[in-house]
Amino acid sequence: MSPNITISPKRAAQLLVLVAVILAALSILGQLYRNYVRLVNPNLFGVVPLLDVGQDQSIPAWFSAFLLLSCSVLLAVISVAVKNAGGRYVNRWRILAIIFLYLSVDEGASIHEKMGHATRFVFGSLGSDLDGPAWVIPGVALVLIFALAYLRFVFHLPARLRFLVLVAGVVYVGSTMGLEVFYSFYASLVPPVREMTTLQLVGRVLIITTEELFEMFGIIVLIYALLSYLRSQVEEVRFRLSR
Repeated sequence: MSPNITISPKRAAQLLVLVAVILAALSILGQLYRNYVRLVNPNLFGVVPLLDVGQDQSIPAWFSAFLLLSCSVLLAVISVAVKNAGGRYVNRWRILAIIFLYLSVDEGASIHEKMGHATRFVFGSLGSDLDGPAWVIPGVALVLIFALAYLRFVFHLPARLRFLVLVAGVVYVGSTMGLEVFYSFYASLVPPVREMTTLQLVGRVLIITTEELFEMFGIIVLIYALLSYLRSQVEEVRFRLSR
């Protein structure tokens, strides 16, 4: 007997949104505890950093990596479905699966930060110092190249899928890069964390949490779009283990 797993795109998206909101709320509560309560231990024996959306090695970061990996798997499955149906742009679907696999790894390994170090070195050797997140410069360049390369592909998609993909892209890129730059600008105007006023500290926590939360929302919109598209193309997906 083969096990059957039924996935509803709407219910899956609702569950993922709920998890994202809970993680964001726990992160805010953890920051409030660390800065104002401190009943037992400032970090509550490591629990606060583990729930902090601004930390790389945290549950929210792992959840974001899981979301990106889910997109990669769905894109790979769609590429197989499109190939079997004799459709177009099979390689574009495959490349997207690889890109999201990389993004998933980057979420845990922070490769983009190393890209920022390289960018600072290049600009420094040219006699120019960079303020803020330097990785955004090559990141914007890569996004523009990607947008140009995938322009025809996006307009080839069904109207509803195209709309959801564009919404997901705007939300994800806007929060990843736009809010990152905004936070860098905010940080340049306020003192270090230990010297911040209550209002400044709350502003910092809200900006960081909003950035990470909207990143998750963007990925969840894409997951919903891919699940809906997959459901419209095939009745069921079977995974078979060869002997």
